[in-house]
Amino acid sequence: LSVDTDPPQISLLCLKKIMESGYQFNVIDFEVDNVPAIVEETKELLTSKGYKLVKEIYIHNNTWHLDDFYVHESFYEPNMELI
Repeated sequence: LSVDTDPPQISLLCLKKIMESGYQFNVIDFEVDNVPAIVEETKELLTSKGYKLVKEIYIHNNTWHLDDFYVHESFYEPNMELI
């Protein structure tokens, strides 16, 4: 699943609705668009649903936090951690 809408607050609302459906994804790519509150709320939501954060993507010389990649614990393997 890739979630990328603007503004990121809408992405978070979409993600919440998707998570309410009970559907499980192996991998989720979520655009956080360098908004710390979105980063934290997304992390809380997804970790509570069994997802592990495996990669944070930064651009512009590592100054802009663009995306986070999560893997569901049922699909996760320790060598996936790339942070």
